[in-house]
Amino acid sequence: YLNRLLDNYRFLARLFGNGRFICPVIKANAYGHGDLEVVRTLSTENVSAFGVGFLEEAIRLREAQVKSPILCFGPLQGKEFLLAQRYQIIPVLSSMDQLRQLLELKVPLKCHIKFDTGMHRLGFAMDEAAQVRELLSAHGHYVQVEGFMSHLADGHDFLLNDSFSLEQLRRFQDLLTHWGWSGAQFSNHLFNSQGAVSCYHKFGELPKGMGVRIGIGLYGYLPDLVGFNLNFLLKPVMEIWSRIVHVLRVEPGETVSYGRRWKASRPSFIGVVPFGYADGLSRNAMGRGYVVVRDQKVPIVGAITMDALMCDLTEVTKKYSVDRLLGEPVMLMGLSEQASITALDWARWSDTIVWEVVSRISDRVTRLWVSQEYLDHSLDNKEI
Repeated sequence: YLNRLLDNYRFLARLFGNGRFICPVIKANAYGHGDLEVVRTLSTENVSAFGVGFLEEAIRLREAQVKSPILCFGPLQGKEFLLAQRYQIIPVLSSMDQLRQLLELKVPLKCHIKFDTGMHRLGFAMDEAAQVRELLSAHGHYVQVEGFMSHLADGHDFLLNDSFSLEQLRRFQDLLTHWGWSGAQFSNHLFNSQGAVSCYHKFGELPKGMGVRIGIGLYGYLPDLVGFNLNFLLKPVMEIWSRIVHVLRVEPGETVSYGRRWKASRPSFIGVVPFGYADGLSRNAMGRGYVVVRDQKVPIVGAITMDALMCDLTEVTKKYSVDRLLGEPVMLMGLSEQASITALDWARWSDTIVWEVVSRISDRVTRLWVSQEYLDHSLDNKEI
């Protein structure tokens, strides 16, 4: 839903304040939502840069004629810096080795510098700041630093008394102030969606000059925030629909699917839906998850297979004949007045996190980027 995407972005941008560095994160195909469509939708907004994980993602966007600034978080090596210059991609430098490789190439390139304030994944060590500053001062005509960044390890915890995020923020601010990197000429950023929202709730505002990288919040989710919830204001952008392609009757004692792990306790009608674990639904959802048919929650039964799931339509057949259910639209993820399924539900069924749920929806699942009105019309006329 492109309208939901826009609404989410505009709400968060207003919340965090105008004039702040804001970077929508579109790595991993925009968390499974379609990076090119997300960029095109937000291209008229006040976006500072779009964030990707790898150089290949950035190049693909450039070759699709995306003109906006693109910030590449993944560490580049060697001649990859030449590709970054060719495609006007802004790399994030995270190590002394990267910085030296870039200087050896003598390629003028805009970049951001990342420091490790406690995440312990990527970033210069804090005690390397003096050396970084010395190299930047000596070779500023090659390395054109636009901003500095760090990454929160536990972004939702600003509301806790022993907040590690608050400690990371203080470390980062002290670093920038001490070395003269906190001026308006730098686009500095630390916050992710969760960190920004929880910090805002704690203090009523975000620190001046500290930018935000909007990831999961852009797509409609802010799970696990301590004492604060905006999920009622954000709307999930992704919905997943399929159809019932086969209905069969099973008798009491008969089993369904691999491993014969589900046994009918009554005469039952089983619907087959062509969406399986190769499409992104975890096998762990068996016995825990459900789909929605005719506004009724229908349990998933039997082992989820590579290409299909089975659901128990018995209760639905009390209102609608079996013949009428064949070809019926099935909501696997979405919102309705009677029943809803979100990526948070999928995450609970699968013992994982919402980031993994949406980003692992496979490429063979057809994407349609539509408005609410389009989908409502399509469902009413069974055109999907």
